[in-house]
Amino acid sequence: MRLGELLLQKGVLTKDQLQTALHEQHRCGGRLGTNLIELGYVDVDTIALALSVQRGFPALRREHVAAIDARVLGLFPESIVTKHKAIPIGYTMTKPPRVVVACMDPTTIPIDELAFAAGSRIEVWIAPEALIQECLTKYFGAPPVPPRYVSLKLEARDAASLSSLRLPTAVHPGLAEAAPPPATLAGPGAPAKNRKARVLSPPPPPPPENTPPANVVLTLEPPPRPSIEFPPGSSVELPPEQDWDIPSEDSSPPAAPAPEPHPVTMPPPQAPPLSAPPEALHPVIGGAQASMLIEMATSKEQIGRTLEDWLRSTFGCGLVLVIKGDMAIGWRGFFRDAEDLIEAIAIPLGKPSMFSAAYDTREPFRGAPPADGAKIQDRLWKLLRCTAPSDALVCPVVLGKRAVNLLYAQMDDGSALPDGAVEEVRALAADAAAAYARLIGRDRKKK
Repeated sequence: MRLGELLLQKGVLTKDQLQTALHEQHRCGGRLGTNLIELGYVDVDTIALALSVQRGFPALRREHVAAIDARVLGLFPESIVTKHKAIPIGYTMTKPPRVVVACMDPTTIPIDELAFAAGSRIEVWIAPEALIQECLTKYFGAPPVPPRYVSLKLEARDAASLSSLRLPTAVHPGLAEAAPPPATLAGPGAPAKNRKARVLSPPPPPPPENTPPANVVLTLEPPPRPSIEFPPGSSVELPPEQDWDIPSEDSSPPAAPAPEPHPVTMPPPQAPPLSAPPEALHPVIGGAQASMLIEMATSKEQIGRTLEDWLRSTFGCGLVLVIKGDMAIGWRGFFRDAEDLIEAIAIPLGKPSMFSAAYDTREPFRGAPPADGAKIQDRLWKLLRCTAPSDALVCPVVLGKRAVNLLYAQMDDGSALPDGAVEEVRALAADAAAAYARLIGRDRKKK
């Protein structure tokens, strides 16, 4: 699904806003997502989230940019970073750790070249163009890209002169040498006296002598943003926002002269740390955001990743198990120092345990692990190198009458789960079941 269609379907944009953005994209060039951000219709994290859903890669968000470890910025030569627009942002917490690299199009990034430069395996995330450019400017001294759209405030001496003055609704960098006279431009973050907007029409005629002077302010503000709220910390974590008809480079207006870059001295490369701050490397999402991502998912892998991200954001440890026959097999999950062992999990459902209790009843199990399942449960905790919990939760994902997944959660120190855990897990399990049913129906229609 195209980016604009996805945002429209989820109520993030109105049809009028999308048409305006497409019109400005034809007129000024650039990516659709970047135009939407600069027009003020959506924020950069919303575009990152939509691109993640659209392309199936984790999303780079603004909070990740703020948490980039300076030690990883020197992993790649500046020439590689600017050539491929590939930003190293941290390390995974797996063993061995992998370098996380954000780019606009993960399908075209040269993985082998980056892995050779970093001396490590690479994990790719997706990012909007605006965040990539922000990183290039902030950390690598690239010149900032002038905005396409600004708020104009023109002061005139009288109303008569305003009636003959035509102002562009958006000022594009390509209008660099338009006809005089210039009009004073006041925009956010810069004094009015230092910014100029070129006027494309001839100078207005002088006002009639009997017209009293007046100070009139004409303000052209960007269209209002939609009243859609996203929970804080939503992810996220995308390739080009390639939608609709994007004009060729030959049809785009000429770029404005770029300001002189300010070189940034990069720290020398250092050995990768064994871990990195979780908030810098993993999406942090709440229940409402996870529900929306599951509803928009276009593959079972996206559903599984969203369930894992939500479990990670809510509990200390978590698993998404796939039921195959009479076994629950590890699919996705996270345990401290044991993430590489998730796929080695195989839990028999024909023997007593908290997992078989949830599987047999098709209802969540919550509480202390049952004593009659100690053999299976102790083997699991030994494999995952974690503390046996005093409070655990197992919830089935039931499709029709069949359980297809088991969701497991505990705190990493074995303490009690947060209040409302059962209700939240049950709701997301229902969302996942509905999403699976939707995908099955879609695949049947294709056949």
